Amino acid sequence: MGFGFLDPRELSAQQRQDLEVHRRQHEARTQKSSKENSLAQLRELAGLSTKELAGKLKTSADRVQKLESGDLDRIQLATLRRHAEAIGCHLELRYVAEGAHAAFS
Repeated sequence: MGFGFLDPRELSAQQRQDLEVHRRQHEARTQKSSKENSLAQLRELAGLSTKELAGKLKTSADRVQKLESGDLDRIQLATLRRHAEAIGCHLELRYVAEGAHAAFS
């Protein structure tokens, strides 16, 4: 499947459908990759090991690893804010629906 630089109005219905499928697959891969890696990458960019971050948060390294992998069923917003501040970030929550989103921080 190749689209080049065609005018979107000149795409066939099948090409538009294929392009939409490709876009959704790309978004799904990007979101999955971000979920699995972004917290650990941000921690590393802050120059902190899992153990060092756990010390700052007064929790266990195991709990930090679970947070980074998305393996926690429940967590308080205050904990997420402390985590973000400890790695030099701010917390932003986002609701995502097909083609729309709303965020607050």
